[in-house]
Amino acid sequence: MGGRNTAKLPPFQVRRLARDMGLIQIQFEDNPPKVTFIKKGTSNGRVRIEVFYTTGTVKTCLAHDRQGSTQMFRQDVDFDELEKIFWNPRIHTNKGYKTTANKPGVRGKEEKWWRRWH
Repeated sequence: MGGRNTAKLPPFQVRRLARDMGLIQIQFEDNPPKVTFIKKGTSNGRVRIEVFYTTGTVKTCLAHDRQGSTQMFRQDVDFDELEKIFWNPRIHTNKGYKTTANKPGVRGKEEKWWRRWH
């Protein structure tokens, strides 16, 4: 019960920012505490953005031109950074890590610039 009051990114503010920026909410969960959006109209189709509002971690899932499907995790995100991520899901914040798919022709790897959020 106290977790909602101590959220690093209060969900109602996250949802309002996403709506104002044209993102579409597709999921809201309490366990794990996250809200998920999609962003349409990108060059490679849809991008999924998951905001773990109690920890301030943001995960983006998208198709990368050279690396295939990628997931980027940013940790300890504030609202200014969240707005930048909503605007450009590919932006690098130097506050997380990314994973890439292990597909033929795509070098599968995991890069960590920060400790895992879990």
